[in-house]
Amino acid sequence: LPSGKESIRTKFVFKLKLKADGSVDKYKVRLVAKGFSQYFGIDYEETFAPVSQIISIKLLIAIAVQFKLRLRHLDVATAFLQSKIDPRFEIFVEFPEGFLLEGCKYGQLFKSLYGLKQAARDWFTMSEQFILGFDSRFEKSPCEPCMYFLRCKEVSIFVLVHVDDYIIAHNNDKFYDSFV
Repeated sequence: LPSGKESIRTKFVFKLKLKADGSVDKYKVRLVAKGFSQYFGIDYEETFAPVSQIISIKLLIAIAVQFKLRLRHLDVATAFLQSKIDPRFEIFVEFPEGFLLEGCKYGQLFKSLYGLKQAARDWFTMSEQFILGFDSRFEKSPCEPCMYFLRCKEVSIFVLVHVDDYIIAHNNDKFYDSFV
């Protein structure tokens, strides 16, 4: 660990996924940060990430029905683990007991980790940058911070983001496929 730096402790969270009949489907494990030990201004600044409202979900469904758009749902697997940490912050974690990496007790994070105070914010920022950068014609709704839309002659697409889920209404399969 670099001198003058403090680490954030981590732990393993184990989960047993069951099938409908009660038999074991999967054994899952996730490494999570103990974010309660983070310091404002040192490890993070902003933590707020907007979440879509239920009325926005209902409105998107109504728009899809009215304009005969296809409605799709996407769930981004391990979303927080894919988002980059703000490079202004150097975050070091202490590996939990049982983590076997010879001679290595600490590591620096470059991507977010579940449990970090800013994890949801990092994911939202990256998701928004992707959507608005995918096509310059995408606009952000002035009323719903999690709604993005693109309407032109050949394409109508509405994207509603709810944490790591996307609800998408569209009329152009080719554009949708390239977006996904």
